[in-house]
Amino acid sequence: MAPFIITVIGHSNASHPVELATLNVTITETGKTFADAYTSVLRISTTIKALLDDKSKPGVKDGIVSWKTKTKTISSMSYGSKSSKISPRAVTTFVIVFKDFVLLAEWAVMLAAMTGVIVESIDWIVKEDTRAALESKCRMASAANALGKAGDFAQALGFERSRVQPLQLKDSEVKMNARGENGSSGLGMLGDLRGWDVKRPLVFVEELVDFKHSVDAKFVVDIP
Repeated sequence: MAPFIITVIGHSNASHPVELATLNVTITETGKTFADAYTSVLRISTTIKALLDDKSKPGVKDGIVSWKTKTKTISSMSYGSKSSKISPRAVTTFVIVFKDFVLLAEWAVMLAAMTGVIVESIDWIVKEDTRAALESKCRMASAANALGKAGDFAQALGFERSRVQPLQLKDSEVKMNARGENGSSGLGMLGDLRGWDVKRPLVFVEELVDFKHSVDAKFVVDIP
């Protein structure tokens, strides 16, 4: 008798409280020359770096995990009715990782109030070791789910579940998605932070990071 093949998709999911938040900030300045644009961006970024390096500032030492920055110069083209114009532009990005979400809210409002600074987004994440453990958990759960489904089909068709053996497995990436990306402030976009009333507290609710995974699997039924 030809081997009996069962093909299924195994699914799994897991959730974990948010542990860290990444604040993504961009500084953009245009000048007559690249040097002018770079100088303007450097002035603003130097101010932000000084704030980040000031360990005496409340919360900075313990509330900020790490930060990195990168600067580049580019040309932007604008078109008029009769001619086009190339404008030298400098862009600096900051990626700041917070573990204190109260401090995160304070910094988001403070940076958004600075001229030339745009708070682009906030990414809600977990620590690397937490992510690795949850991804491993999802992969094992997906495989177990697939095996369980194959066993169900085999049993329904009159075969013993113990005769179901794995034949092939095709993995996929574990997807991570954070809930509540805009926090409890009700902001549709973080760009709305510009002009935010500093007397009005900005609060981010600690939500969950969801992990989802699926696997394509084939099983063969060992027919005596």
